[in-house]
Amino acid sequence: MPEKDLHSQLDGLFSDLNEYAAEGAAPSAAEASLPPTVLQMVTAISNLTATVFDTGELLQQVAHLIQKNFRLDGVAIYLLPEDSATSPALKQVALAGTGKAVPDVLPAEGRMLVNRAARTRQPELCNDLPAQTDLLPPPSFPQAAAELAVPMVLVERVVGVLDAVAGQPNHFTPADPPLFATLAAQIVVAVQNIRLLQNSEDQARRLRTLNELGEKLNLTTSLEEVFQTALAFIKQIVPAERVSIALLAGDGDRLKVVAFEGESGATLQIGAEHPLAGSAPGKAIQSRAVVNTPDLRRSQFDETPPMVQQGFRSTVGAPLLAGEQPLGTLNVGSKTPNAYTPRDEELLLHIATFLATTIQNKRLFQQTHSALAETELLYQISADLNTAQSYNDILNTLRKHTILGKAQNVSLNYFDQPWTEDYFPEWVYTLARYTELPAEALRERYPLRAFPSAAIILHPDEPTLIEDLATDPRLDDNVRRLYVQQFQGKSTIFIPLVVGGQWVGYINAIYRETTRFPPAEVRHLMAVSRQAAVAIQNQYTLTLSAQQTMELAAINRVLKEVTRQLNLEQVLETAYQEVQHLLPLDAFLVILYDEQNDTVSYPLVYDKGKKLNLAPQPLPPTGNLRHALESGEEVLVNRTPQEVEAILAGQQTSGTFEGRPASSLIFVPMRRGDKITGAVSVQSYRFNAYAEKDAALLSSIAGHIAVAIENARLFQQ
Repeated sequence: MPEKDLHSQLDGLFSDLNEYAAEGAAPSAAEASLPPTVLQMVTAISNLTATVFDTGELLQQVAHLIQKNFRLDGVAIYLLPEDSATSPALKQVALAGTGKAVPDVLPAEGRMLVNRAARTRQPELCNDLPAQTDLLPPPSFPQAAAELAVPMVLVERVVGVLDAVAGQPNHFTPADPPLFATLAAQIVVAVQNIRLLQNSEDQARRLRTLNELGEKLNLTTSLEEVFQTALAFIKQIVPAERVSIALLAGDGDRLKVVAFEGESGATLQIGAEHPLAGSAPGKAIQSRAVVNTPDLRRSQFDETPPMVQQGFRSTVGAPLLAGEQPLGTLNVGSKTPNAYTPRDEELLLHIATFLATTIQNKRLFQQTHSALAETELLYQISADLNTAQSYNDILNTLRKHTILGKAQNVSLNYFDQPWTEDYFPEWVYTLARYTELPAEALRERYPLRAFPSAAIILHPDEPTLIEDLATDPRLDDNVRRLYVQQFQGKSTIFIPLVVGGQWVGYINAIYRETTRFPPAEVRHLMAVSRQAAVAIQNQYTLTLSAQQTMELAAINRVLKEVTRQLNLEQVLETAYQEVQHLLPLDAFLVILYDEQNDTVSYPLVYDKGKKLNLAPQPLPPTGNLRHALESGEEVLVNRTPQEVEAILAGQQTSGTFEGRPASSLIFVPMRRGDKITGAVSVQSYRFNAYAEKDAALLSSIAGHIAVAIENARLFQQ
């Protein structure tokens, strides 16, 4: 708070103090006619006011003066709390004479003379207490015979009672009530002067502390430091047994506790969230004003029952406003009813203003800092992606700089053709993978049509987050089985790869532990994925070009061998060596077909690198080989694990070697003119090993092998 505001408030407080002092310093005409003893007492009380600044000590000395000068057996002075309208109990603050101090307050409806004086606001006199059946003796002087109780009134408000007692009946005369009323008025002035002085000093201290809080908040460097600094100062400014700071969360319909000090509870823990509706903090935010709940026992707010059980009786909350934007609330609580005055509300609102401004500034700073750091990081990632030499380099860059690094299985996946409204990809190929899974749990490609929910969970323009693979209703049984049982995942994320408006694939990460995906990290990954998609597309183009070059070179080498060699066995060996560098294979077969006898022979057979000699045999009546020979079409088969198990169980027949069924196989026919003369086959024990492009490549080589076989036949003739 500016120094100018502090001085203006202190000037107002001292102005009030001077007015009260002036009222007590100028005796009226009636006071001028008082007996000398009373005038001396008035003067003495005025002198004490100038030298004693503690209310209890001042009243104790006044009680002794009255008891001594008026030869009384006892004098007691009672005060009501400053908020006497809601707390009308009397508390004994001074005692002189032979009585015993009363530690507890006296209820307003008591049957003692002091109670009556407080209620009637008039002096009450009784010169024969033992004879009164409707009155009780004062608790400090149970043997009193005579009592005079005079209310101490300030501007029509009772602030206390001056009580004088004597051990003998009829001690007081009708002249005593006005005399003691004069003393009571002087005591009121003295008490009020001290209270004003104490309030002014307390207010000055609280304002200084408020200024210090503002200075300390300006020096903080993080939100956590802001909260802790505020908590350290608030109790010095506003009386509180609990302080909490809550910020808006979710869609702005809830408050999240971010800091608190004092007695906690089941509903007040760091991180706990509470709905705004039906709560005092919610009302503070809605009204943009301080909400004071003077008695929680009468409150209808939802959060009050557990607070009442903990002993809290009053609360006040102030909205944290950055301009007109609500950020949260600052809340304090007390175990005393009616603990908070308008001055406390005003100070709490000042604190809330300081706090909200600081929070907003720190948030803006953090956002700016994060944006700069994000830009720098994106630049670094872009540089790493631009220099990547392989799919693995791209994958490693993504894992290093994004949440993919926390996953146990991360893959770059590419469709056989871009996914459009008119085309649903047949296959998705894994270009690169980081995994902690065994090799037998993985494949190089997957048939998308085997997973019906792919069309639901995959999107070209947004990520797909699945935090619970076991229960997410979007997944079909095949996807759930693959990810939960085979991949051992609990959570997964899909990030689309889009290049030039074409959806070419996706990034997939699988987590073995249930994982929550923070929105900021997902946005960062999406931003990075756009650059990664370009890098992957470039790498794919280079790889495809290199693959095509290698395939053409292999075909040329086979062609060269065909034109150079008349030795059929050498030509076939060359073809086998070239094909095994181009395609994943465990078995390679060259098959000749004798249509007249419906038999087949095998001039070259390799299985797992071992050359086999197979005798000619009748062509099976059904099967992939017969279909290729009779139709003249390429045959591509990728068996499922269930189909392979069925073959092993002898439930159906299949062309196999050494009793082992192939999981993937291709048969392409060889032709001489319009006549089919045989076939070439590659087979693999891996699942989904082949695609249409592999069949096309093998068909090109098979054409050259057919020429070589025809040349050898002609040479032999």
